[in-house]
Amino acid sequence: MSEYQLDGQDLDDPQGRWRLTNATTLPNWGSPRLVNVEIPGRTGVLLVAPTSTDPVTITLGLLVVDSGQGRPGLDANLRALAALLRQQGRLMVLTHSPAGGVSRETRVRLSGAIEPEFYPAGSAAVLTVVLEAPSGLWWDVEETVAPSTDLSPLDGGAMPIPDAVLRVRPSAQRVIIQDVASGDTLTWEGSLVSNGTLTIEPAKFAATWSNGTDATKGLSLPAHGFHLTPDSTGHHALTVQGGVVEVTARRCF
Repeated sequence: MSEYQLDGQDLDDPQGRWRLTNATTLPNWGSPRLVNVEIPGRTGVLLVAPTSTDPVTITLGLLVVDSGQGRPGLDANLRALAALLRQQGRLMVLTHSPAGGVSRETRVRLSGAIEPEFYPAGSAAVLTVVLEAPSGLWWDVEETVAPSTDLSPLDGGAMPIPDAVLRVRPSAQRVIIQDVASGDTLTWEGSLVSNGTLTIEPAKFAATWSNGTDATKGLSLPAHGFHLTPDSTGHHALTVQGGVVEVTARRCF
């Protein structure tokens, strides 16, 4: 099994039609997206910290063989590989599974043309595939559920988590949740439902009671959204007023 799988299919083909080569790179770290504000008469630019990243790129080197059938076999295998890579109308899921490590995934799209080159005597072809992850992030494959009082199961992340789900059992009509590392604050205020659990999805700007009642009108977020931000050690922490919170999330890298 290789380190990469695309839409769940190992890129070292189980049928032996193609395999990854040493031209394949490790997951890229997206560059920070820098904002430069120039002011006349001021040296340099304003001290604006990065708050987002550019897309991530991943390079895959592939060797396609003829499966012992000569040129027709090579052509058939190239077409089969093209069917896997050249998806239209949707993003693909690329999974990176290092040996003995933690698997992570991101949604990708093909970036640029692919130009196969014959390798010796037409019995094989080599090609380079560049995939782009528009989100600029990698996520854990599996979700983690943890109480807000102890988010240590999420330790080890490197980037803010933009799509955590917060399940709240309010004890007051006003709930305040603050991310410790960033200082960002989420507030919900409204009428309570007896024995109800409030599900807050900041990424969707949505709040719903367990009985299906929409409670989004009581939700307030920062303009840039509400992220779970790791500190410099990769640890996440929240403070909560007005209720008990359970977090469902995947670490981001």
